[in-house]
Amino acid sequence: MIVYFDESYDNAHDYLLYGALFLPDSSTLHRRIEDVRRETGCEVEIKYTWCKTAFGYRVCSRVVDEFIADSAYFRCVVVPQHKFDYSRFGRPDESAAILKARAYKKFTEMLLHPNVMQVKDAVFLADELTRCRGDEFLERISERFNPPGGKRTFRHLAEVSSKIRSYQCLQACDLLLGCVLNNLRPTANKYKNQIRKYLCEKVDVPSFLPKAWEHAGLREVRNRCPKFSVWYWRAKKWPG
Repeated sequence: MIVYFDESYDNAHDYLLYGALFLPDSSTLHRRIEDVRRETGCEVEIKYTWCKTAFGYRVCSRVVDEFIADSAYFRCVVVPQHKFDYSRFGRPDESAAILKARAYKKFTEMLLHPNVMQVKDAVFLADELTRCRGDEFLERISERFNPPGGKRTFRHLAEVSSKIRSYQCLQACDLLLGCVLNNLRPTANKYKNQIRKYLCEKVDVPSFLPKAWEHAGLREVRNRCPKFSVWYWRAKKWPG
């Protein structure tokens, strides 16, 4: 399995979103995206922010179609930042940067754990802009999922650039994550709003808004929509 990891947030930083695209060994999503490129003549990064023209929408909707047809699946955790108490993640004498880094790692673990419990020797690839600087993010994730003497969940962990064609499935992860953020913060661009609506239709959910997901637990959300799920973390449930 290959796991692509990304994160996103709105301009006001009201929401922090963690997203992971899981590609089982049976997945051919990379090849499918190559087919989309060949058939449309698209050579740029196919990311959510790029979906702002009719051509961009046409290409992005094709990528959504290929994601739906493939064995890959997507998971997202949304963490509302309003009155978020980072002090819960450390000691009073620790800096805000350390507390945020620890929270970042913890929510990443929460996103990954239910989906890799039976996985061995997978590959974890995070967007190169995705981490708290100086926190040794990949090392901490490796320690969590590759305990000494225990099951090795990830045989390889790395930060990669989505600009590199070999890692273009990270672009698909960005597109899917951007659609969730768009539902929380719609834009003035009709094509960005349209690709979000198209994805909702394809995964057969009314929306990606809290009212459609917030009353479900993490496992229930995953079972309700195996292909694409969103889980809204509630502030009263502080991670241990």
